[in-house]
Amino acid sequence: MDRYSPPRTSSPHRGVNTSPSKYSTNTKGGGDSKDLIISQLKREIMELRVNERDLGAMNAQLSGLEQKYRMLQDDKSQIESESRNKTEKNLRTIAQMKTELDSFKRNLDDKNNEYETLMNDLSELES
Repeated sequence: MDRYSPPRTSSPHRGVNTSPSKYSTNTKGGGDSKDLIISQLKREIMELRVNERDLGAMNAQLSGLEQKYRMLQDDKSQIESESRNKTEKNLRTIAQMKTELDSFKRNLDDKNNEYETLMNDLSELES
């Protein structure tokens, strides 16, 4: 029995209505009334057996759903973890590329300054 199953009782009358008013009759012979009571009890036993089978099927279905839920929770956790790892990796890559871009910009500025200096020197030599 798992934690979701209702507690079982050991009472032999569990779920059976045995109140005297339900089964009593006012006939004096009592033979027909006993047969009627017996047939009612048999009918109730059959109903209880059907209900017990249905309950077993529902418990099996519940167990299957709980297992599926746990698997989905595990999948969700794994996907979230992979997503976090991918995001962190992408952030590191972006930071590295920004650093590289800044380096290229500084290098370009240095080359432009050097070019301007050379052009100024050239124009002074030509004049």
